[in-house]
Formats: sequence, structure tokens, C-alpha cells
Amino acid sequence: MTTARTAACVLAAWVLVAAGLADLGSARAPLGSKPQREFDYFALSLQWPGTICASTRHCCATNGCCRSEPLQTFTIHGLWPDYDDGTWPSCCRRTQFDMDKILPLKEVLDKYWPSLYCSKSGTCFSGKGLFWAHEWEKHGTCSAPVVQDELQYFTIALDLYFKYNVTEMLSSGGIQVSNGKEYALSDVIDTIKHAFGGSPQIVCKSGSVQELRLCFDKELKPRDCLTTSLTIGSVSKSKHCPRYITLPTYDPLVLANSTVEVMSQFDEFELYGVVRKEIWYRPDMYFYRDMLYMLARNKKINETRQVWADLKSEDVLFDQHTYGDIVRAFCDAGLTDLAMEIYEDMRSSPDPPLSLPFRVILKGLVPYPELREKIKQDFLELFPDMIVYDPPDTLSDIDEEFKF
Repeated sequence: MTTARTAACVLAAWVLVAAGLADLGSARAPLGSKPQREFDYFALSLQWPGTICASTRHCCATNGCCRSEPLQTFTIHGLWPDYDDGTWPSCCRRTQFDMDKILPLKEVLDKYWPSLYCSKSGTCFSGKGLFWAHEWEKHGTCSAPVVQDELQYFTIALDLYFKYNVTEMLSSGGIQVSNGKEYALSDVIDTIKHAFGGSPQIVCKSGSVQELRLCFDKELKPRDCLTTSLTIGSVSKSKHCPRYITLPTYDPLVLANSTVEVMSQFDEFELYGVVRKEIWYRPDMYFYRDMLYMLARNKKINETRQVWADLKSEDVLFDQHTYGDIVRAFCDAGLTDLAMEIYEDMRSSPDPPLSLPFRVILKGLVPYPELREKIKQDFLELFPDMIVYDPPDTLSDIDEEFKF
């Protein structure tokens, strides 16, 4: 078997997984929980990967810490209904997690709500399972009457995450990722409070931010959390936040022999031609998406135009999230002309526009302020109730080490 054909087989197997054909499995559910009173407010709990991933000792496919590029934004831990007395409900309704119900969100969840551990999470009604299953069964089932079902739970959490982007709030306030720089805890709290409209709660580990929580009333409006920093008296000493804290980076442990690493050993356009000639080949969004990723990374302009023409001739349609990720890939590669061509195609797509892909693109256009302003205006016209956090004017002067 030729090396190109071997790579084609690898890609074919990967496409099947990406298309969601793998069996996720299920487990026997225990009896339901006792009724609990209605919650008082929500806490959107965010994790800082730099603190958590520094402790990673082995990798698996589900661990976000094992991606080839380190995570440098807060990721979601969960949306938690809490009581004003400091306690919280859990496992309220006997409703098992169903992955099929949130499949439209899977790519977004993988990117912004990943598990940062390899171990399976315990659930209320489904045994050991996915991190998302744990969050839905333990917390989501207690979110009524605001949340009525599983899809709504994850959608609301994502909407709040992007509407109140903590990473951008801190960056705009001059608080950047760094392994060495310390920031006054009071400055971090004040920066969030000013941008968000309520005091956050911060959890630390060995002087570094581990979690940051934003709190909302039941109308999803910002409010103060009960405490701004967990103190020695309220939790174990290891979670106490000192007067000065850090937002560290980390060096990821990459999963060995990953599909991307295998494919990168071959000429991507040769691989593309081999796959399309195979008897099993069918036009597929995931196949074209990853071809475009590889072409962007290697700055192959002519090949990109050929692939784009092919996918159009085969009537392949991208969803809005995939469009956003592809445009961002070409922005990151400095191929802004191609990025804007694909963006215009995205705007003419029959799919209704979504806010998340625009935010992904805006992040990639920070080095290109004129283009970013154009996309920003489109975003504000489509989503007038949402906020765009602009980077500080001096962002280009900040040392690369300290950029988000």
C-alpha cells in the first residue's frame, strides 16, 4: 500500500469519527433524586486551562489539555443553579443525558467546553460518562423553570460565555497570560466587575487562577456572586487566592500519533486527489473542512481555490460554525483575501447567522483592524443586543508572550 493510500485510509477513518458515527455507549441509570426547592441564581463557572493543564501527566483523545496548541482562553466548566445561602441543588430530575439532543452544538462544545481530564465523569442517572453528561444531570436538571431541556441548558451557557467573554475583558484591562507576571487580585476583580456589571468569584490553586465564576439572576442578568474570592475560612487552603495571582500558560502533552500528525507527513493535495478517486468516496463537509485547514496552514492559495471549486461543484454545504473556523484558519495564516472570500460565502449561506462564528472570526482579525471593523459592523447589525470587546489600542506593542 502506498504512503498516500495509507494516509487516505487514516483520513477516511477520521471522517467517520468526525461525522459522529462512533458509538458513545450508555449505562444503566439509578433511581431519581428527591425534589429540591427552586434555585436562586446561576453561576457560570469557567476554568483556566493554564493552571489545570500544568498537572496533566498523560493524554487521551477527550482531554482538552492534550491539544497541540495550548488553550489560552477560559473554557466552560458548567452553568450551576445555586442558592443564596451558599448551598446548591443537584440531580433534581431523573433525565438522562442524550448526546443526540446537542449534536448541533458538538463542535462548539469540543472547542469551548472541553473536559480537561482523562477520567470519565460521574453522573446522577447514567453511571460514568462524558463531562457534559455530568454537568447536565447534576446541574442542568436543577435549572427549571429557566431551563426546560438539555439543548436549552447548553445553548444558554454558551450564549452567556460569548456575550460576557472574560478572557477579552481581562485582556482589555491589561491583564494578560504570562508564566511570570503577577496581578493584584483586587485589580482582576475590579476589571471584571467594571466590564461585566457584577462581582465575580475566583478560585485559586497555588496562587494561580483555577476557576472564575460569573453570576446571573434568573432573568440571566449580571449580579454579584456571594463572595468574590474563596478564602481560607470557606474552602481548603489550597484554593485560597492570595493578594497577587497569575494566569499561567503551559506546554501541552500532545497525544502521540494523532491523525493530524500522520496526515502532515504527506502532501495534502496528493492526499486530496487519492481520496476523491476512492470507490468509497462521498462528498463530505468534514473532509473538505480539514483539507482547507491543511491548505491554510501551508499557505496553498491556488490549491485552496481548486478545492473550493470542487466542493461547490459537489454541492457541499458548511454550517455556520464550520465557516467561522475556516475563515479564522485563513486569517491566522495571513491569507486575508481568501478569508474574506470565504466570509462572503458564509454571509450568503442559507443557514441563519449565529453569533459564535462571528466572534471566532473577530478574534482572528485582531491584527487586521480595518477588516475587523467591517466584520464587527456586520456582527452588530445582526446581533444588536450583543457586545464586542475591542482589544486595547496598544495591543500590537505588547510582547507576543503576553497575548491571548
